[in-house]
Amino acid sequence: MSKDFSKIPSVSVLLEESKAKELELTHKIKTKLFREAIEEIRKLKNFPETKEEAKNLILESFRQKAEILLTNPYKKMINATGIILHTGLGRAVFGETSKKFLNETTENYACVEFDPANGNRGDRQQPIQTLLKTLTNCEASLVVNNNAAAVMLVLNTFAKNKEAIVSRGELVEIGGSFRMPEIMELSNAKMVEVGSTNKTHLKDYEKVISKKTGLLVKVHTSNFRVLGFTKEVSLTELVSLGKSKKIPVYYDLGSGMIFPPENFGLGDEPTIDEILETKTDLVSFSGDKILGSSQCGIILGKKELIEKMSKNPLLRAFRPDKMTLSVLAGTLSDLMSENVFSKIPTLKMLSEDFEQTKQKTEKFLSLLDKKIFTKLEICKVELEAEIGSGAFPIQKIKSFGVSLQSNFFTDEEISKVLLKNFIASYKNNGKVILNFKTVSEEETKILAVRLRNFVV
Repeated sequence: MSKDFSKIPSVSVLLEESKAKELELTHKIKTKLFREAIEEIRKLKNFPETKEEAKNLILESFRQKAEILLTNPYKKMINATGIILHTGLGRAVFGETSKKFLNETTENYACVEFDPANGNRGDRQQPIQTLLKTLTNCEASLVVNNNAAAVMLVLNTFAKNKEAIVSRGELVEIGGSFRMPEIMELSNAKMVEVGSTNKTHLKDYEKVISKKTGLLVKVHTSNFRVLGFTKEVSLTELVSLGKSKKIPVYYDLGSGMIFPPENFGLGDEPTIDEILETKTDLVSFSGDKILGSSQCGIILGKKELIEKMSKNPLLRAFRPDKMTLSVLAGTLSDLMSENVFSKIPTLKMLSEDFEQTKQKTEKFLSLLDKKIFTKLEICKVELEAEIGSGAFPIQKIKSFGVSLQSNFFTDEEISKVLLKNFIASYKNNGKVILNFKTVSEEETKILAVRLRNFVV
């Protein structure tokens, strides 16, 4: 059956419709959206039979396209996955001080690179360096836009056209399939692998050190573990070797912890203080992991080395913006507070015990509309949570939550309804799980309200 394209109204006619006029979009954008909508209608197998039907279909398509453009694409999600640092959901949640600093910085002009003491140009790194030096006793610091950039900057500054020695068992792959060897190649450093996948000895480093060696690199395998018949060179040993050979040692820590992991019932992760105590020349880690801040890479180390990196032209490409820095400043301020575990959401979730998580779940159940139970079978369940984003990969945290099951909906349908209401959950054995480790007190109320969609 042929399609009668004459039923499709012209763009000029459509632009006069009230649904088009009331939207705050430019004439150019409205025209573009209508043309896209018309093209979609032309391709329909079930072509509209009347002009009115065609017009309504186009207007609805136009409305949906406009809504995408006018709505925040990074909407608030309720994280009921039990993954504290969920990369898909933006990793660390910001604390109140960070949000306060962020609002103050973005709502006005700000002293980003301006010195109010004399009116001259300032250094955007200086305020953060003051905070980091106070918090960690480091000699100096440098902040870039993520830890991969930190790795790249260190390698390019100290091992460009030289050799960087690294253990074969530490050639990690980070998120998005980016691998350490690839970053080394991009930095123009020649990677020299030593040891084997499971065992590396100090003598392996010693054998390959030459006049071409620019850097000794150690990578903390934060997103995996090699267990069993293993051997690795400690950072202390590597620092001693580097000092004797006058070669700088760089430790890619990945996820930096300020507080001992034992405080949260965790283990097998060095703190930033412990790393600095080894006198390593440089260490870098992510800001949006255990630190609980904005996405950035933080480099701490010897003053002369940090100053050398600050002169590398690559720093311009990796420079953090005012929003990143203001959030980081708020987090670092909170990290020096006595009530730090209640101020930084990541640390609050980590320090929350099993009974507290259970109480949140009970509160949620008490707020539910009874009608929901006619459509959903909701059961309390003991669960496990995890840190996420490659931190503590083999450690689980005892948690609590609920399972959702129904005779009216499949687990896939339940999951889709939750997602439409911006609730991230997960499926397990035909059930949908809401893990309350990552749901805040305030969100239990919102979650209870949004489940009413199953009875409307």
